[in-house]
Amino acid sequence: MTASARKGPADWGLADRETAPETAPETAAGLFAGPGTMRALCRALDWGTTPLGPVAHWPPSLRTAAGLVFGAAFPMLLLWGPDLVQLYNDGYREVMGAKHPGGLGQATRECWPEVWHINAPIYARVRAGETVWHEEARYPLLRHGPDAPRPTTCTSRSRSAPCRTTPGRRTAHPSAACSSRCRT
Repeated sequence: MTASARKGPADWGLADRETAPETAPETAAGLFAGPGTMRALCRALDWGTTPLGPVAHWPPSLRTAAGLVFGAAFPMLLLWGPDLVQLYNDGYREVMGAKHPGGLGQATRECWPEVWHINAPIYARVRAGETVWHEEARYPLLRHGPDAPRPTTCTSRSRSAPCRTTPGRRTAHPSAACSSRCRT
């Protein structure tokens, strides 16, 4: 292929495209632009107060994974980093119950201690590189707070897979609750 036949960003119309600083994907306003309660909450959240830190410091892989979560039309949760910090979309907000909005940007072990004994082995498998799925996983969740008379049993189909950020390194655990129903 000759140099004149090669296509590059200038040929795609990207070289002169400008993004306003406040809507660049490196900002919360840009990354979480669009409709939805969770996107609005994420734009308003001071991410610097969470273990993930300011959005401007997030690696591109985290911004991409977050974009996938918020673009999904089904409940989806992203757990990121060594603390498995939670980001979730509007569909997953329903699963959170009374743990929303406090669970956003919180380590999953802190948010869901009542099911850590169930999830920890799953997360270990995913961190080892395995994709894990369950067709009828049952979770006794305290969705209505620790003073609720009894846990809500949530039954879900879930898919969990590692997110490789660099070759051979897994730092995220995206988890898609594709079909969840909660009942008491």
